[in-house]
Amino acid sequence: MASCNSTMMYSLDAFLGLEDADYCEFSCSGRKTKCAKSSAFEPREVDSMPLTTALNKVLESACNGLSKVPIITSSSQQDIDAFIESTIQSNNLQDAFYVLDLAVVVQLFNDWVTALPKVKPYYAVKCNPSPSLLSTLAALGAGFDCASQSELELVTSMGVSAQRIIFANPCKMPSHIKYATSVGVNLTTYDCEHEVRKVKVHSPNAKLLLRLRADDRNSKWPLGVKYGALSSEVEHLLMAAANAQVDVVGVSFHIGSGASDARSYLDAIAAARGVFEKALSMGLPAMHILDIGGGFTVGNNGELKLAEAAKVINAALEQYFPEELGVSIIAEPGRYFAEAPTTLAAMIYGKRVREEVREYWINDGIYGTMNCLIHDYAVLCPRPLACASQRSNVSCAKLPLHKSTVFGPTCDSLDTVLKEHPLPDLVDGDWIVFPNMGAYTHCAGSSFNGFDTSAIPTYCVFSLNARGSSVALDTLKTSFHTECDFCDKLSSTSTEASTEESSPGEDSE
Repeated sequence: MASCNSTMMYSLDAFLGLEDADYCEFSCSGRKTKCAKSSAFEPREVDSMPLTTALNKVLESACNGLSKVPIITSSSQQDIDAFIESTIQSNNLQDAFYVLDLAVVVQLFNDWVTALPKVKPYYAVKCNPSPSLLSTLAALGAGFDCASQSELELVTSMGVSAQRIIFANPCKMPSHIKYATSVGVNLTTYDCEHEVRKVKVHSPNAKLLLRLRADDRNSKWPLGVKYGALSSEVEHLLMAAANAQVDVVGVSFHIGSGASDARSYLDAIAAARGVFEKALSMGLPAMHILDIGGGFTVGNNGELKLAEAAKVINAALEQYFPEELGVSIIAEPGRYFAEAPTTLAAMIYGKRVREEVREYWINDGIYGTMNCLIHDYAVLCPRPLACASQRSNVSCAKLPLHKSTVFGPTCDSLDTVLKEHPLPDLVDGDWIVFPNMGAYTHCAGSSFNGFDTSAIPTYCVFSLNARGSSVALDTLKTSFHTECDFCDKLSSTSTEASTEESSPGEDSE
């Protein structure tokens, strides 16, 4: 079995044999557009196949060297652990690896559409740039929030068109602005006059979103200390863009990563409507895009759940941005899509017993995946997988627990993953499994001390959840052979600019 760690990743159009497929685009003419131009086989052929056969057909050629994505019974702890154990044994693995369940990604996307039908998700690539995850979201019709040239290169290399990308970094490097312009990405954010001047020089046809400061002060990472215009600065910044003849087409905000207070969305949406009105009172063109940022989670660690946030957001949008205004609503979720689908497996390779405490060494740690303990206030929920010591009871069910400390592989004492955590008695060759490890983990890994934890591979699976199997298959199929009815504002924002002045290497779509 090959791992999905290759940077050369087929997007999910290849899953359906649609190598020449167009991604779902915003229609600048207001007409619906077909997503697929041609097909190696008719997608409806899978309708008559048994479920597992159909899923294999849909998911084949997921990435280089992988003939098909393994299908497992469900995304339950037991079935994920069974896949991990099988993968370890069949590949004689001793290095840490991830398991990414693509079906969970599809479920989360479906849940998003149900909860926030008016809000198109633009996945925040920085959260987890796994090609497998990006391809799945691209196939489902998501857009992408990129913050650097490298992220832009990654997303565009997978066939995603410029119309589905926002360069959502309020303070950009000039060379990155030039690159974005060269590939046709014109929608970007700003929160100061200096950025207007910079954009004017390097991307005169850019379309700006004025980013407002909007903090949930109880979020894991409030962002207002670094980004966002104050209310007292709004009029000046709108006028600065107007004087520079750079179009401001909307407003953005971000209440912070891992938000906990849904009222922060309400306050920010109300403030955004005020900016829309301010622009009109100044005689500026009507804005038509609202970006409500990120902060969304599935609530694994007590944060605000999507459903709770959606109630407040939908009510606020109805009050301040009713449909008759014709405003396109987008968001920048990262953690919501990345965290839950990914599980980490790390092997024990060292042990020491001191009085009542067992101490273990594993081959991932603070300078790898577990950087989330420091940078993201993560809560770990480890479970043992005793592949070496308990072959007949790998889950260690009903075995006595002992206070255990778990260290990462580097020689830094800071590299401590768990302290006095209850674990059964384990030995070298046993494994520890960590669920919900896809958000702000792998992306921040390093090669400190010579341990290249940034190179941990990912194995993809597709689980047949009761809620996700047939629904997920239907979602992937319909992504390619049904019409996409998206609002036209974002596409026209980008295509108008590219019509006015084409740049070398610009996306021709």
